[in-house]
Amino acid sequence: MYNHYYGFHEKPFSLTPDPHFLYLSKAHKRALAYLIYGLQDKKGFITITGGIGVGKTTIIQAVMKQLDANTTVARVINTKVSPLQLLKMIIRDFGIETNPDNKEDLLERLNQFLLEQYAKGHNAVIIIDEAQNLDSPTLEEIRLLSNLETEKDKLLQIILAGQPELKITLRLPELRQLRQRITVSYNISSLSHDEVGEYIKHRLAVAGVEEREIFVPAAVEEIYQVSGGIPRLINIICDAALVTGYVQESDLITDSLIKEVINELQIDAIQIYPEPSISGSATNAEAETAGNHPADDLSHQKQAQSQLQLEKGKRLLEKQNELNLKQEKLCDKLEQLLKLERELIIRENNIRKRELELEWETKEHSKKV
Repeated sequence: MYNHYYGFHEKPFSLTPDPHFLYLSKAHKRALAYLIYGLQDKKGFITITGGIGVGKTTIIQAVMKQLDANTTVARVINTKVSPLQLLKMIIRDFGIETNPDNKEDLLERLNQFLLEQYAKGHNAVIIIDEAQNLDSPTLEEIRLLSNLETEKDKLLQIILAGQPELKITLRLPELRQLRQRITVSYNISSLSHDEVGEYIKHRLAVAGVEEREIFVPAAVEEIYQVSGGIPRLINIICDAALVTGYVQESDLITDSLIKEVINELQIDAIQIYPEPSISGSATNAEAETAGNHPADDLSHQKQAQSQLQLEKGKRLLEKQNELNLKQEKLCDKLEQLLKLERELIIRENNIRKRELELEWETKEHSKKV
């Protein structure tokens, strides 16, 4: 609706993970570099984590666009499944034709497929998005898939992408073998203060408006304070602001207009929480499992400290869950706004149609007179 008014050839703040709009902040640039490095050097397991809306999926989409024809990819998005269901989804996404429900037969068929790809000089990659939903048994099954290898090379590379909860899950003692196989890992942070302004300019430029200012500096400051530098929230606010600006026939998006949009969407300022540190608890748990944990006062102190760290991590995750709920509400508000936008377009079209009818009737009346 507002594209013609502002001069865009496409919407600059769509919520879809379009790599065409990817803004490479410092964190996103590193994440992309780590992913490409891990895949090129066949590092086996790679993990990419980050909060909701920071751009994990967009980064993965960008990586997939850079893969050559010699790379076969199976991508899994639905992760609330059993180990057997996950295996079936991987096999299906690889395009492997097989009917058996027996796990052993499925693994045999997958191994055969990977050997065929290897013989052709092709690489095979599994990308699992929303990996924080996977439980320990399923993650262990994924680790066992990495055992499919030749004497010299891995037949399969696996990327696990998920929210910060994934890092805590991977610290569980029963997953230490999987953790030891993760050779490349990176956490994507939110955009910094300066990066928010550059992010907005970048998306406007990609959409077709590069030289003209639309969002004034005070508006960008307001967006940063409310969004906390989370790209998805920035997109929600900016898209709603452009709709409101169009309705009000405003060429500039000001801070007062942003405040109006924020009030309409009922957005609270986002508090950025630090990543929970639980390395101590993981180390102690592993030592205890291995039977090497010394029973002395220092050990008890470390256990107590680790427990405190773990509890702190849980509290931070509760805060993160609160943030997730807020973002879901924002998406609902955005859908309502888009519905109003569509209704407004229909109303404008009806008005224009009626204007044309009146214009024609006037001309006809003039001819008769």
